Amino acid sequence: MSGSNIIDFYEAEKDLLAVGAESAKVYLDGQLCDEIIVENITLAADNDFNQAILSHYPKDSDRLPEEIDSIVRCGQKIIIKAGYDGGIGSVQPQQIPIFAGFVEQINTNIASKRQKITITAKDFSAKLKRKTVYGRSVHSDSGEAIFIAGADTVFNPAGAANKAKQVIHQNGRSFAAFAADEKTAEFFACADAIYYLLCTSHPKTLRSKMTIQPS
Repeated sequence: MSGSNIIDFYEAEKDLLAVGAESAKVYLDGQLCDEIIVENITLAADNDFNQAILSHYPKDSDRLPEEIDSIVRCGQKIIIKAGYDGGIGSVQPQQIPIFAGFVEQINTNIASKRQKITITAKDFSAKLKRKTVYGRSVHSDSGEAIFIAGADTVFNPAGAANKAKQVIHQNGRSFAAFAADEKTAEFFACADAIYYLLCTSHPKTLRSKMTIQPS
């Protein structure tokens, strides 16, 4: 009998994430939804956001296309988890989140005999991509802002000045606003417009002043 310092190590083969449609689980607002199938998940590089494509095949005469809201709706929080058993063949493998985001778009295909609903979900970071600012904060005689929701948020429209000469004071900040009387208005500088958008769209989270000070 000869001695040996060699150790044979057999690693389990099933030690990878299972991302297949049969193993991925979809959760909508925290609730398991086994009627939705994961088609693919795209991990995007910089300047873009991760995306997931999912599908739902309603049963014959199960529900009308307009009734899809009972299953999924735009804006809903969606989490996709994949099973991982560490290669030990666990009956209840651990579920690891591989995608977290929100439902951005829902398309219904009724051209074929079998109805198909395609769901597009975007990573949560995509919510930071767009912030809509509407209406106008107009300077009043008291120095406070009067918000006009129906007015367009347009700075210097068609080359005409529309900035109030006096700043307004709102949410602990002072910034340029729109003039009530455009006959006595001044032109918005680029920094004025940016600072206005920041102060009105993120009044609570804006913690520091801009590097370029408004005029």
